[in-house]
Amino acid sequence: GVISLSGAVERAARKCVRLIISSGVGAQTAFEEFSTLLGSPKTGRICDPRVGVALAALIDGHHNRLPLAGLARNAGLSQQRFAAVFRESTGLPVRTYVRWLRMQTAVGAIARGSDLTSATKAAGYSSEKQFVNYFRHFFGVLPSAFAMTLRKRR
Repeated sequence: GVISLSGAVERAARKCVRLIISSGVGAQTAFEEFSTLLGSPKTGRICDPRVGVALAALIDGHHNRLPLAGLARNAGLSQQRFAAVFRESTGLPVRTYVRWLRMQTAVGAIARGSDLTSATKAAGYSSEKQFVNYFRHFFGVLPSAFAMTLRKRR
C-alpha cells in the first residue's frame, strides 16, 4: 500500500515541503531543514538495543530489499515480536520506516540536483512511477514540482 505515517508526522512532512516550495530558501537550506525533519521519526521513545541493530542495517541498506525475516533473525526475535518491538521503539512499522528513509534519500538526491530517474534509483525504487506515487502521496506534491522549485533557487 501507499505510505501513511501517523497524522502528526505526515502533517509535519507536508508542511515542510509546502514551506520549502513557498519560501525563498535555497536548495541546501531546504534539504537541511528537511533532513532535520526526517532524521529521526522516533520521539521520546526508548529504543530497544535489538532494534538499534536493525536501524543501523536499515539506514545503511534501505535502498536494498531487507526482508523482515532477516532483520528479525538478526535481532534474535520472531517476525511478529520484532515488528512489535520495532514499532514500540520507533513509532512506525518497519515498512513505513524504510519508505521514510527512502524519501529522505530521494529528497537529498533532488536537492543535490539529481534528475528523477537518479533520485528513484538512489532511494531504492525500481519504478519511477511507483516513486512518483509514493512521493506525491507522502508530501502532497509531485517530485518534479519539488525539484523544479529547488532548481530555480540554485
